[in-house]
Amino acid sequence: MSLLKLSSKQRKLFTLLHIILVIFSFLFFTVCKAKESSSYARGNTFAIATDHELASEAGKKVFQKGGNVFDAYVAASFAISVLRPQSTGLAGGGFALVKSAKSGSIEAYDFRERAPQLASEKMYLDSKGEIIENQSLFGYKAVGVPGNVKGLLTIHKRYGYLSLEQVLEPALRLANEGFSVYEDLHLAIDKSKTEMNEAAQSIFLRNGNALKTGSVLVQKDLGNTIQKIILNGEKEFYELETANSIARSMQLNKGFISLKDLKDYKVIERKPLKINYKQYEIISFPPPSSGVFLFEILKFLEHQNIQSLYTDDPIAYYRLLIEAMKQGYEDRSIHGGDPDFSFVPVEALLSRDYLADRTIEVLRKSRSDVKSSGEIPKTLESYNTTHISVMDSMGNAVSSTHSVNYIFGSRIVIPGTGLIMNDTMDDFATSVGSSNAYGLVGGSKNLIEANKTPLSSMSPTFIQENGQMLIAIGAPGGSFIPTAILQTILNRLEFAMSPYDAVASPRVHHQNQPNLVFAEQNLSNKLRTLEEFGYKFKFTENRAKVFMVEREKNGHLHAVSDPRGQGTPSAY
Repeated sequence: MSLLKLSSKQRKLFTLLHIILVIFSFLFFTVCKAKESSSYARGNTFAIATDHELASEAGKKVFQKGGNVFDAYVAASFAISVLRPQSTGLAGGGFALVKSAKSGSIEAYDFRERAPQLASEKMYLDSKGEIIENQSLFGYKAVGVPGNVKGLLTIHKRYGYLSLEQVLEPALRLANEGFSVYEDLHLAIDKSKTEMNEAAQSIFLRNGNALKTGSVLVQKDLGNTIQKIILNGEKEFYELETANSIARSMQLNKGFISLKDLKDYKVIERKPLKINYKQYEIISFPPPSSGVFLFEILKFLEHQNIQSLYTDDPIAYYRLLIEAMKQGYEDRSIHGGDPDFSFVPVEALLSRDYLADRTIEVLRKSRSDVKSSGEIPKTLESYNTTHISVMDSMGNAVSSTHSVNYIFGSRIVIPGTGLIMNDTMDDFATSVGSSNAYGLVGGSKNLIEANKTPLSSMSPTFIQENGQMLIAIGAPGGSFIPTAILQTILNRLEFAMSPYDAVASPRVHHQNQPNLVFAEQNLSNKLRTLEEFGYKFKFTENRAKVFMVEREKNGHLHAVSDPRGQGTPSAY
């Protein structure tokens, strides 16, 4: 109907609706741009992407004071341990890929938690061989031997310019002076408060309630521990007063970690994994991380024209992607583990013949009917863990993921230290075929053994072109980590999205078990058709949060902290 034929009243209503639509569109655009501006930073000299604005600023300020990328990384890591106690901490562990532009070498540092010497295969089973509920998840018995402090100080000692006092000053200040509690921290405290021990509750609760959003969290005991580490280095945590406090508390509460476990802890230098993907060289962390399975999925897709497939038949593209993920995670459950204890067939998994055979299987499944069913694990919740990507214009870079595992780890704080202890023992397979808190099924290679490192989803990754550093990327998010990194890489390298869009675009996830497709809500209309083929969906926000820094050939830098989270990057 022509606007001229409308009555005066109808024209006024039409005009009003048009104005409302324009205002709504403007507000929506403004919100989206505001989110992008807080999640993206660009610079010419230095860039860092972390899970908290103050951690990114800590790294940048240390760099500006004469430090290098590695000083900035350690500063941000200690700061984030103060700022995101639900995600990481000094009594956690992690992995770091380190690139020195001067030497051209890439090193892989494994400072993940390890099973204590008293650990054994059946330590979480009762007399009938049944799993004792939550014993590997909460409490003193869930704690693995921490590696964060030793790993970070090893990297600082090897590559850093500044003194430890200068590098740890931001973390010390944040612990002693406090910072404002944000919504995610408040919710994490509220979820975890009933399992917290008295020392943890004294820090994070007031009158039995979780600290409110906007209140100030001060951690004086943690500040004292950081000050002792500044004075005594790694010995403080592994041999001196802090070590004795950990060992004594463990003994009093029937935990498994001894002072000898702490003294004997060693950072392991591993050989990075490398593959060629078209004209790029992609480097990721070797087992016991999941980098090899990330590579396996990438290799399934490499020889498919996924750009054309996505344009011509997006449903076929997503079916292929989902089936490739399922194959990768199936192999993870069978072959994943600590290579120092069980053979992990990395070369075989990435060999041309194996990939050719498996690719045929992936393609066959993606073109046939699928019978899917499954249940979401009861404990599968919001993401934790944390990641830092940092780079300078010369191509020095770090990609590092570290964690206390589950939300607030074991929910134990060692009295007088402020240290939140990890619960990384849950990353082992309690028994063959059992699943952990993230629903990941464990195989025989990931059963518990003394001094062993558990299989991890953490997969810090680099991308180079012609030997020049291009991208440092990684993510927290439990089992969702490898698929989030995978899709961000595809978005950037295959679909030529901007750095921000590559991270922010909606994602899917499948980990083989449970047999469910996890997809973000804004993909629901596009993917509903797949239900006709038997796929079962859970539409929910992707639990992984990607942190990426990219370097252009002219040295300009882009940093993105996933807009799904609260992180903010920094650059100059």
